[in-house]
Amino acid sequence: MASDSVELWLVDLDACGPAIQALERDTPRLSAEDRERASRVPQPQEAARRLTAYIALRVAIERMGGAGVRGQAFVRSPAGKPRLDGVSVQFSLSHAEDFALIGVTRAQPIGVDIEKTRPVRMDQRHTDAIRAAGAGLGREPFPGLSAERAFLQAWARLEAFTKARGATLPKTLADTGIRGRSHGKTTPVEVEARARRLAHAAGLFVSDVRLPPGLHGAVATARALPFARAVSFPAGRPALDVLAAGPAVA
Repeated sequence: MASDSVELWLVDLDACGPAIQALERDTPRLSAEDRERASRVPQPQEAARRLTAYIALRVAIERMGGAGVRGQAFVRSPAGKPRLDGVSVQFSLSHAEDFALIGVTRAQPIGVDIEKTRPVRMDQRHTDAIRAAGAGLGREPFPGLSAERAFLQAWARLEAFTKARGATLPKTLADTGIRGRSHGKTTPVEVEARARRLAHAAGLFVSDVRLPPGLHGAVATARALPFARAVSFPAGRPALDVLAAGPAVA
C-alpha cells in the first residue's frame, strides 16, 4: 500500500447499523471511551448511529494500522483532534444525521466533513463570507451550485480544513477574518485571499468529495486529490467481513 494513499468511506448509518454492530459483538474493536461517548447522546436512534459510526471508523483504522489498534483509547489534542499513540495512521470522522464520512491515511494529516442539504438561516454578510472562505480553501469557486448549496459545500471545506489543521473552528474563522477582531471589517475578497494564504501556510489541499445528491463533503490532505470519491461502506455482513479482514490496498 502506498504510504500516502487515502481511503474515504461513506457510511449509511441506518442501513449499515445492524451488520456493523453485529461485527462489533463478534470482534470488539471499540474502546471504553468510544462506548461512553456514544452513550452520552440522549436520543436512542442518534446514539445507535453514533455507535455505528465509531465502529466503522475503527474498522477503517484497523485496515491500515492492524489488529493491534483494537480497543486503544484515542489521545486528543487541545483542539480535540484524536490520534492513536504509536500508530502512523491518521483519520477523521464526520457525521450528519444518518450518514457518516470517514477518511483514513498514513503519514499525512487528514480532515473530512459531511453536510446534508438543509435550509441555511444566516444573514447575507455571513453567508457571503463563508462562501468566500470556502472558495479560497478549495482554490476553486462553486460552479453551478445554488447559493444555499454553495454555502454548505463551503462549510464542509472549512470544517475539513480545520480538522486537518488540528485547530478549532473559531480559530479558523478568526484567521480568515470571519470572526474575531476582523469581524465585520473584512470583505469577501479579503476573506478568500486570507483563506488561500492559510491553506498554503498549512500545506493543505482541500478537495470536494463526490457524494450522492443531498450530501456535501470535503477532505483536506497534504497532497491534492484530483478525484475524491467516497466508497460506500458495506451494509451486508459477508461484504463487511471481507472488508474487515483485508488490509487496505493502494
